[in-house]
Amino acid sequence: MSEIMNIKEFARITGFSPASISRAFSNRSRVNGKTAEEILRLAEKYNYRPNRASAASFGNRTQSVGVMIHSLNIDYFAAIFRGIQNEMLKHSYLAIYQEILSETSNLQTLQMLIDHRVDGMIMIDLPRDLNRNEKFEISRMKLPVVVIDRPLGFPREIDSVETDDETGGRLLADHLLALGHRRFSLYWLPSNPGLRMVSFRNAVEKRGGVCELWNWNTVTDDDLIRRFQSPDAPTAVFPHNDVLAAHLYKLIRSAGRKIPEEISVVGYADLTLAGLLEPELTTIRQDGFEVGRTAAELLLDKIYGRSRQPEHRILPVRLIERNSASVPRKQERN
Repeated sequence: MSEIMNIKEFARITGFSPASISRAFSNRSRVNGKTAEEILRLAEKYNYRPNRASAASFGNRTQSVGVMIHSLNIDYFAAIFRGIQNEMLKHSYLAIYQEILSETSNLQTLQMLIDHRVDGMIMIDLPRDLNRNEKFEISRMKLPVVVIDRPLGFPREIDSVETDDETGGRLLADHLLALGHRRFSLYWLPSNPGLRMVSFRNAVEKRGGVCELWNWNTVTDDDLIRRFQSPDAPTAVFPHNDVLAAHLYKLIRSAGRKIPEEISVVGYADLTLAGLLEPELTTIRQDGFEVGRTAAELLLDKIYGRSRQPEHRILPVRLIERNSASVPRKQERN
């Protein structure tokens, strides 16, 4: 007998068919109650655990979900994955993490997870809508999908979880406007400017402020240094996230300007580095763990058929005031 008993060995010892054994572990409603109880009792006696991948051969669940994410190096995404993992483990599910190495690798990553017969998929921070081939892979397997932080214009028929970026952008705009700022710059990611940027700009322009738009893909560091050195430089800058804010700290100082006395900077996400910067960064806090837990909960509802209609859950954010934003100099308020 092998060290890890397979289903054929367990079937030979107990006299039950492999199909009945698989159903007893993954879908008890398809096997007699007493039979299922006896199979589980014998499994404990012989220390048998099912091979979840082989369960797919009988049309049963594998008790696994795929998680597509760009990186765990950013602590917000790491917190999301911990939330997913924590919730899934409560239901005896395994979360399989797969990093997206590039935008063109989306399809390959998706196919790999589908080939492992995952029961559902969570996709985090997609830079764009799914293309035709990716949608085909999902639809042919009838795979439940939940998207976290879906891009603007993403189809509403796919379930989603996101933080309240509309409120987050407005909170930052209100904070800076209250300090007296009127000239702003938005440093945004070209693939997904996001609702936070749209909301910030709308709030600023509604109250007579002006926003420059800096595209990370087209504006060089030298361009930004020269802009910070100019007499009419923006008095406050809002980059897409805390990581870009840290990068701007370096450029502003290279331009010979001070933070926040001459240029205020705010961020988004409240990553660990936000409290390590000097000065500490004013930012918007997102609860990554709760985002992940909620996404896992929603996906399990879909897997078990407890929810039929698409759901879109929006979780709250809050402003964290630190020292990177202050009242602009008097001559710059006008």
